[in-house]
Amino acid sequence: MDSKGRALDNIIIERFWRNIKYEEVYLKDYESPREARINIRDYIDFLITIALIKSIARL
Repeated sequence: MDSKGRALDNIIIERFWRNIKYEEVYLKDYESPREARINIRDYIDFLITIALIKSIARL
């Protein structure tokens, strides 16, 4: 499954970036690239926190 251009190889990361674009980037009007990086980093931290909470809740 490491052939070039195979969609199933990276579907998880593609979905991850799609969510970031649709839920964070496209909804905001950033004043600068620095502000965009900070907000995207904060959003990723938020997603990681939610994932951890969900995994702990399953225990």
